[in-house]
Amino acid sequence: MPYIALADSEIQSGEPISQSLVQKIKDNFDDHEARIIGGGGGGGGAAGGVGEILNGSMEADGDTDGVPDNFLVSYYPGGTGGFDTTDYVHGTKSWRFNLNGGANTGGGYLETDYIFANRFYFKPIWLAYKTSATSGVPRVQVIARCFDRNKAYLGEVTLWNTVSHITGWSLVVIHNINATYNDAEYVKLRIVGGAVDATGVVGSVWFDAIGVEGYGMQVTVPEAINQPDVSILTGGWYAAGSVFNVNIPAGKYQWLVVPVHVTGTVQGGDSFDTLWPARIRCYIDAVYSTVVESPGNQWVTGNCLLYIGGMSGAKQLRFQSSGDGGWWGGGWGGPMFGSPSSFRKFYATNFRDVNHGAGTEADTYVKPAI
Repeated sequence: MPYIALADSEIQSGEPISQSLVQKIKDNFDDHEARIIGGGGGGGGAAGGVGEILNGSMEADGDTDGVPDNFLVSYYPGGTGGFDTTDYVHGTKSWRFNLNGGANTGGGYLETDYIFANRFYFKPIWLAYKTSATSGVPRVQVIARCFDRNKAYLGEVTLWNTVSHITGWSLVVIHNINATYNDAEYVKLRIVGGAVDATGVVGSVWFDAIGVEGYGMQVTVPEAINQPDVSILTGGWYAAGSVFNVNIPAGKYQWLVVPVHVTGTVQGGDSFDTLWPARIRCYIDAVYSTVVESPGNQWVTGNCLLYIGGMSGAKQLRFQSSGDGGWWGGGWGGPMFGSPSSFRKFYATNFRDVNHGAGTEADTYVKPAI
């Protein structure tokens, strides 16, 4: 957890001590300790071997100038921006750039202070971002501006440059970073929300949790999804198990991960046994998850992965079963499935895996291996 400034109202004489105040104090001590022992960790390790990004959660604005502390904010012609206290993923606010259309206009960029950079190894850079547009597609970039030991400017390296976005927030992990300036000992990271586009874009770009290493943007499903083992039908796709009410927070999460286990069955014969697979999937509205399959009479555990980007509010989660071997009506020894409460269930964001050295990027619900 990065440093979060305490409001004056929280420490006035006579005010009660709240749990949130104590949590902030603890988090700030943890952040301070992380800095003392070498940077990184929960305090927001970034590009340098011992460098770090301060105030990466956009929380602190100690001088009340409307700009997050430890960041420079600049706008392209026609661009605007400001704190957003209603749409964020970390702390209580994010930063939002607005693109207002017209040729050769854009949003703007956030730029960090100097970060010490180990020229032999750049630590992965983390940031959460989101876009929305009514016209055109915003271009989002992360640029490392490189400086020597005397902080003389050497040049810049584009670490990430994309116009490919999905609905809602994504947690970007930029790793395998190649620096091209051997004399670089410091960098400033320029986080661009809506680079200049001659065609014009109308929309917004949000940033949050910059450099907050390991933050997974995951939340436990508040509703219980506890499906005891039940017999299922095979052949086509049939309704299976119970119907569960879930509430999906708007605009923050991309995936619903529902672990299940399923078993098929075996049919004995005169000379050999035949294994009949069974399959299970879940769905909301008309959006279906990935399928978990058992090849026969053995329990297989896996994740039904359901894309929920763009969904929000009260929804109903349902299961379906299928399999081979004709129609089964259930019963002892037949195919079954379950999703017991001992399995972990959570909403998870989308991870954007950016491999700078390889020049690749991909969306995944699994934290990138870095």
